Amino acid sequence: MTAMLKPPVQMVRDLGWRQVLGLDQADDGFWAEVRGQQLAQLARNVPFNLSPLTVNLVAVLAVFGRSVPFTGLAPWLCGIAVLAGLWSLRIVRRRPQPGRRRAGRLEFWRVTAEIGALATFWAGRVHALAPSQPAEGQSVLLLFSLVGLGAVTSAAATMPVAVLLVCCAITISMVLAFPAGTALDHPLVLLGLASFVAIKLRSALVTTYHTMARLKSEADLSEQGEVVRLLLNEYESNGSDWLLELDGRGCLTHVTTRFADVARRRRADMLGQPLLALLDPVQGGATTAALAHALSEREAFRDLVVPVPLGRDLRWWALSGTPKQDAAGNFTGFRGVGRDVTEVRRSQECIAQLARFDPLTGLANRSLFRESLDDLVENAALSGKPAALLFVDLDRFKAVNDCFGHAAGDLLLRQVAQRLAALVQAQVKGGATIARLGGDEFAIVLPDGSGDRAEKLAQRIVKDMARPFPLGDEGRAGAAVVGASVGWALAPFDADTPEDLLRCADLALYRVKEQGRGAACRFAPEMA
Repeated sequence: MTAMLKPPVQMVRDLGWRQVLGLDQADDGFWAEVRGQQLAQLARNVPFNLSPLTVNLVAVLAVFGRSVPFTGLAPWLCGIAVLAGLWSLRIVRRRPQPGRRRAGRLEFWRVTAEIGALATFWAGRVHALAPSQPAEGQSVLLLFSLVGLGAVTSAAATMPVAVLLVCCAITISMVLAFPAGTALDHPLVLLGLASFVAIKLRSALVTTYHTMARLKSEADLSEQGEVVRLLLNEYESNGSDWLLELDGRGCLTHVTTRFADVARRRRADMLGQPLLALLDPVQGGATTAALAHALSEREAFRDLVVPVPLGRDLRWWALSGTPKQDAAGNFTGFRGVGRDVTEVRRSQECIAQLARFDPLTGLANRSLFRESLDDLVENAALSGKPAALLFVDLDRFKAVNDCFGHAAGDLLLRQVAQRLAALVQAQVKGGATIARLGGDEFAIVLPDGSGDRAEKLAQRIVKDMARPFPLGDEGRAGAAVVGASVGWALAPFDADTPEDLLRCADLALYRVKEQGRGAACRFAPEMA
């Protein structure tokens, strides 16, 4: 994209002096707008500048008009009146048009010729009056001629050729109108006139150049902005991301079609709404708070995953944004992108679930069990309060698999998990971890094993696992009775390391099986 965009300096360098003079301008839209701007500026200046010229003209005629025959002034005065009336009529009849005005080369040069004609008529009036006046009157005419020259050239400041015609016509008429030997027939007067004309010409050229350079830069930047807009629209149409713009208060100032579709709202309803109002502050937690902090502190943010409630569906967006500033360096808001990462997040949660939980029963797996066990032993050692580890082993599970099939066995394992969860929830206030270690082996990490809590829970498990498990359509029989054996140990009394606690609980479970199963037993030192 960078190859398509030219820097502003290069844009200005493409502007030549012949184009400034209006000689090499094409008929395309840009130069039509340039000529339209030149004529529009002339039209804005004409009403005011014509007023003092009219007053000056009337005053000069009232004072000096009787010194020459009217026939000598009539052609020049008629020409000035016709042009003044023509321009006034155009101003009255011109209707405002939306957008920038455009003008063709023919219209531009016609107006330039009219300005030159006005300067010629003005010069003819000076030439008719000056020879018949004394030195004092000639000085007054010289002053008023300079006023007329300045007024016309100021009105046409962005039309160099018109300024050149005015300066040449009026200056030449003043030089020729003053007879030789008079007070104004002096080299310094000629030097002053030449200097004044040179200043006006240079001013017109510089003003026109800068005006055209500004318009060209605006046109090129507008074209580049259109290219960028098209590229961004193409990017948004073919990608999964969308664009967002916020003002200084964090409210949406620009909502793209894709953004509105993702948010399931109308664009008109979203404009002006705070971005934070779309989010769920409870589900978001730290990330929503981080986004609010970045917006309030005017800091950039990147890939903040925030929750967005959309009816009964909860979606997750990843938002990135950077502060934006105007030409003066003032903060104006944020510009950034967003994308829906709901499916990615769900996939990650699923992966995390599989990595830490048993897919069949939903209980913790060996990995999560070991983390919980390490924490249990460490906390028990630091606090001195007992914590319990219970091993649960089903007694006749293999028979269920052999007689009714693995589908029935899986159903039974899920029911065992449900019963264990219900028992733990009923007897333990919180913090316990139930895990399936594999096959028909289960474990319970009990943070608070004080008193007889662990023993009561073990006895309840044995009793509850002795009840029949309905198999339904998964097996040929209606229910299965398997029973369970439980071995348990306390930390830090029976062991003060995770490995030792595992060994102790396993020895207790082995003692139960050795004595006939279907019972619960705590570890005792002689078991080792």
